[in-house]
Amino acid sequence: MDLSKRVAVITGGASGIGRAVAAGMARRNVTGVALVDVSEAVEDIAERLNAEAGRTFAIPFQGDTTDERFRASVYDAISRKYGRVSLCVPAAGITRDDLAVRIDKATGKARIYPV
Repeated sequence: MDLSKRVAVITGGASGIGRAVAAGMARRNVTGVALVDVSEAVEDIAERLNAEAGRTFAIPFQGDTTDERFRASVYDAISRKYGRVSLCVPAAGITRDDLAVRIDKATGKARIYPV
C-alpha cells in the first residue's frame, strides 16, 4: 500500500507497536508522521527512523495525550508541515501498575481500570 500522500499521528510512537507502525509507514512512503509519546525517547526514535528512511518524515512530540491542548498542538503542527492528517494510530498503552481490564472470576464480568 502506497502512503505517499498520507499524514499520520501515532501515539505511543517511542516504542513497541507505535514505533513498528511508524517504521512500516516509512517503508510505504508516508509523507509525514507525528510520533507522540510521553517518553523523552521519542526524540531519538524519530531521529533513527528518519536516518533509516533517508528523509525527514517523523516529527517527535513529547507530551501527555490526555491533555486536549497538547493534542490540538500536535495536529496543528503536523498539519502545517505536511497537510491534513488522514491516519491515526492509538498505540499508547497506560496501565498504572495493573491490567487495564481484568475479569472477575466470581462474576465473569470485566472490571475496567478506573481513569
